[in-house]
Amino acid sequence: MELQKNNKELKDVIDKMEKEEVDKRKSITDEFEAAVKKFKVKASEEMNEEELKKKNEELKAEMQQIMDDNKKNTEELEQKIKEKQKNSEAVQEKFKAMIQSKFEEALSESTKEKKEYIRLAQKEQELTAQISMYENNFDQLNDSIRKSGSVFSQFKRELKKVTEQA
Repeated sequence: MELQKNNKELKDVIDKMEKEEVDKRKSITDEFEAAVKKFKVKASEEMNEEELKKKNEELKAEMQQIMDDNKKNTEELEQKIKEKQKNSEAVQEKFKAMIQSKFEEALSESTKEKKEYIRLAQKEQELTAQISMYENNFDQLNDSIRKSGSVFSQFKRELKKVTEQA
């Protein structure tokens, strides 16, 4: 979750930087258009060709400066975007590795629990078989005791008869 949050924050920062650069470019473009408009107005007002040439050179230099600034800003933005993308990719790789590790741990634990369940199920079957055997032996013992009791009672009656007759 932390990695996803960091990844989202990086994306938000990149988006914000891109918006700022777009705004800067628009501002520069607006300045350029204003300068061109200003140039046209002044050019129509001034008839002196030398003055127009001078103004043209100044505007040309101003335009070149604006273009250079724009190029520099674009390069800086591209560099920042590349850095953010690298950071984002590194975070994603760490996140994938962490998920894979957790998955493998869970799979291992699940396998262990399954083996333990199978072992306990087998043990339960063995114990159930032993209980059945003990119940059977107990029933046989009870039958033997009943028969012995019956035989003993009969023996006792016959002994009593013999003692009474004697």
